[in-house]
Amino acid sequence: MLRAGLRLLLSIVSILLALSVAEIGLRFAGIAPPEVRSYDPVRGWQLRPGAIGLQRSEGHARVTINEGGFRGPEVPIAKPPGVLRVAVLGDSFTEAMHVPYDETFCAVIERRLVSCPLGGQRVQVLDFGVSGYGTAQELLTLRHQALRYAPDVVILAFFAGNDVSDNSAALDSESWLNGEKCRPHYELRNGTLAEDDQFRERAAARWWCHSVFALNRIVIMDYLGEPAVMLHRIASGSKPAAQIAGHEPGLDDEIYG
Repeated sequence: MLRAGLRLLLSIVSILLALSVAEIGLRFAGIAPPEVRSYDPVRGWQLRPGAIGLQRSEGHARVTINEGGFRGPEVPIAKPPGVLRVAVLGDSFTEAMHVPYDETFCAVIERRLVSCPLGGQRVQVLDFGVSGYGTAQELLTLRHQALRYAPDVVILAFFAGNDVSDNSAALDSESWLNGEKCRPHYELRNGTLAEDDQFRERAAARWWCHSVFALNRIVIMDYLGEPAVMLHRIASGSKPAAQIAGHEPGLDDEIYG
C-alpha cells in the first residue's frame, strides 16, 4: 500500500514537473498565445485591463489592452472638449487581435474621418470589440462600459455567421470547456426578451467559469484545451462547418434553416 502510494505521488510530481518545464519552454520561446481575457460577472468574460500578449496565429501583432479594458491607446473617461466620440461594438472582427491596432478598422476609420468636415470636432473611435461576443454581450458592454465614455455615435458591427446563435442558450453550439458558454443569453418570457444568466446564478457554473479563465492564463492549458473541445464536439455529434456541404469554414448559418 505504501509503495503504491509512493508511486502515485512520484507520478503526480513527474507530471507536474513536465508541465512546468513545458510552460517555461513555451513562454521562453515566445510562442505562447496571448490570453488577455478574464472572467466578468456581467458579460461572462472581458478583456483584462493592462494585459499584453504577442499574437502569432493568423497574423502577427503585439496586443495591448488599455486600462479601460479595450484595445487602443489610453483614453480618459471624461470626453475632452471638441471631440466627437464613436463607440464600436462587435466581436473578433472588431477586436482584430490578429493585426496591429493601427490596422484595425476602428483605427482606419479614425484616420479617414480626419478629413471630414465635422464642425471642427476631432473624431475619436473607441474599439469595444471582444472575441466571441454576441449582440447580448455587446448590449451589456454598451450599458456597463461604453456609455461611461459618453459616445456621440454607437456602431454595432453585426456578424451574421454566429451573432444570432450566440444570444440563445438553445442555439449556442460553443463548449463549456473553453469558457464560451460562460455568457448571458436571452429568451422569450411572456412575449418579451429576458436575460438568462445561469452562468452567474448557478454556483457550479460560476465556479467553472472563474476557473476556466484563470487556467487559460497558463500557456500549456491553451494547447491542452483545444483537443478537449474537439473531442467534446465529436462526442456531441456536431460537425465542423467545413464538413457540411455549402458551408464556409468559420460560419454557423444553420440557424437560418
